[in-house]
Amino acid sequence: IIGEIANFAAYAFAPAILVTPLGALSIIVSAILAHFILKEKLHIFGMLGCALCVVGSTTIVLHAPHERNIHSVKEVWQLATEPGYECQSTSDSFEAYI
Repeated sequence: IIGEIANFAAYAFAPAILVTPLGALSIIVSAILAHFILKEKLHIFGMLGCALCVVGSTTIVLHAPHERNIHSVKEVWQLATEPGYECQSTSDSFEAYI
């Protein structure tokens, strides 16, 4: 519970593009703790999955775009009316309806 609260609080201090991949690393910590504490075997596919998680999270964090600051409601409206955002939100709404 404490980890999830800290993860939620991290969104206030860093962009989501950085927090989300690092939050996914909790799966790796759980797998390692299960191996040592619960004596569960971590097979080759589990190790491969953990390694891919670390590589993916590292790649995303290193290549994350810089977040630009928004200073007015007018800027938010301008971003919300861009064609890319409108297509994405329409697609999401349609998928949620289905």
